[in-house]
Amino acid sequence: MFTYRKFDINSFHRDVYEDEGQGQTFLTEVNLAGIAKTSSQNYEFLESFFISPEYFIKLKQSIRLNFITYMENWTDEAIQRAHSIIAANLMNSTLTELMMHNERVVRHCKGINQTLADLKLQFDKLLTEHQLTFDEFQKGVEAMEAVVLRGNKSSVLVEQQAAVQKAKEGFMNEIRVSLRTFRRSLDDTLQLMRESNAMFIKSFKLFSDGGNFCPEEIDVFRKNLDKYSHKVDDSEGGIMSELEV
Repeated sequence: MFTYRKFDINSFHRDVYEDEGQGQTFLTEVNLAGIAKTSSQNYEFLESFFISPEYFIKLKQSIRLNFITYMENWTDEAIQRAHSIIAANLMNSTLTELMMHNERVVRHCKGINQTLADLKLQFDKLLTEHQLTFDEFQKGVEAMEAVVLRGNKSSVLVEQQAAVQKAKEGFMNEIRVSLRTFRRSLDDTLQLMRESNAMFIKSFKLFSDGGNFCPEEIDVFRKNLDKYSHKVDDSEGGIMSELEV
């Protein structure tokens, strides 16, 4: 530290002017040797502002050391932030993938429910058509019965008997054809759902097998799809029971 002394700026300017033979000189342009000759007081004042080469070297070393320390700390923090970002992105990616897996299962199950509902509607429509066909057949038989009751010839009875038999055969044949068509459509649809369910279950592959499912996911999804497999079987059993009646 230097000792503060009162500095006369006018005296300083005058000394410098006399030494240089020019106008006022900036502080940074002062010739210390010349100042020392003219004013020891001014020289001591200016000398206190100069940095020694040794101190300057230490200062640069300190700056470099602080910079290196800062860079090391910054690198560690940057690595930690990068790891945090990677972990967060991985977690978000995993959550997104889990949601996509669940959405696929939900869509598949909705598709099965919709298909079973469509089959039930088709079956109800079939029963309605059969009832209408039966009503028409019954009306025809009743009309023939009235003719038989009014007839007084055996030939009329024979003709009406043949007509009733023909109407009966036509009615039964129409029912059989519609039942076969519906049964074929039912079997194809149920088989398609069973195969789709089985293929969907097989598509669940573990990470260790090159897939993108964890064991817990597969266990939950398989149990859910197994329930729908039983639901398909129950729907088939219910329809077949009504057909037999």
